[in-house]
Amino acid sequence: GASAASSGAAEGGHDDVLAAAIAPEELENFGPPDIVFEDATGESVRSGTLRRLIFYAISSEKLHISYTQTLLMTHHAFTDSKTFYRLIQKVYMVADHRRKTRILYILKSWIENYFEDFYDSLLEELLKFLKTELENPEGATYQSQIQKILTQISTQSSELRNLAKRSGILPEVRAPHVGKGEKLTLMKIDE
Repeated sequence: GASAASSGAAEGGHDDVLAAAIAPEELENFGPPDIVFEDATGESVRSGTLRRLIFYAISSEKLHISYTQTLLMTHHAFTDSKTFYRLIQKVYMVADHRRKTRILYILKSWIENYFEDFYDSLLEELLKFLKTELENPEGATYQSQIQKILTQISTQSSELRNLAKRSGILPEVRAPHVGKGEKLTLMKIDE
């Protein structure tokens, strides 16, 4: 099974996760307390810190597609999409070729399956990153993968526009912003 982070993946604050530097050798070391596996095989994750969950997705010997899909689907339970994306991008900057390839696969899969996570500013951030990578001489190695991601974004955007035209509304996928110390009150629908 591939239960990514269903119990206790939260780290300190979102700023702590992004502020800490990532050393390439960090991508190699796995084990408690940063990540807990269901059994000794190390193939099924029970819980882990956000950093380790992402590191595991890109660093394990073989690509665990079900783990990656579960991580993409459940990351909202322990972080927001912007923090999740920014950490993936930060790891990309120190990753070797194999891991960069895997990160690009994860981004493409995320867009294909959970495009609604890429609200306006996050989509702009992703597009800026991809454009910068295409212009980077080292990024030429990944040009084909990056082009596939850009094509997927274009396809998903077109589908969203068509849906909005057919329904007459644009689906809103943003969570409400609640400031520190403020309470969020939900309206009762069934009254």
